[in-house]
Amino acid sequence: MPNKGSVIVINVLLGWTIIGWIVALAMAVRDVPQTPRPTHFLVPPQAGQYGPPPQAGQYGPPPQAGQYGPPPQAGQYGPPPQAGQYGPPPQAGQYGPPPQAGQYGPPPQAGQYGPPPQAGQYGPPPQVGQYGPPPQVGQYGPPPQQQTYRRPNPLKYRGN
Repeated sequence: MPNKGSVIVINVLLGWTIIGWIVALAMAVRDVPQTPRPTHFLVPPQAGQYGPPPQAGQYGPPPQAGQYGPPPQAGQYGPPPQAGQYGPPPQAGQYGPPPQAGQYGPPPQAGQYGPPPQAGQYGPPPQVGQYGPPPQVGQYGPPPQQQTYRRPNPLKYRGN
């Protein structure tokens, strides 16, 4: 019975009258047409169904380095994450075997990407007190006190 809920509502609200009872009876026995079932289903397209895939450079040359602005500098978007900040490091072999030597090309040669940085090239290391004096004990509040436990004297509190 597809409209069972509406028959119950009509019967409860108007069933005490003759007209309501007749309407509920007519709704209960009438034939409701079935909804048509789908005869076809969507199928994902096959490779090459709508033509060949685009070739490299078909829609223009690839972008050049720096074409859309300079690359970001180290620390430009915040400090680098600390070790373990996003969970423990992966275990050896957790994501498959390690790559073989030369699997992704030859290793870089010494100086291939420029000379290594020299000591002090980016400025001297900071000195103690360079950014202000170190904090003194108690500067940001009292130092923590040692917590000790004293057993109550049973002779002092006798309840007399």
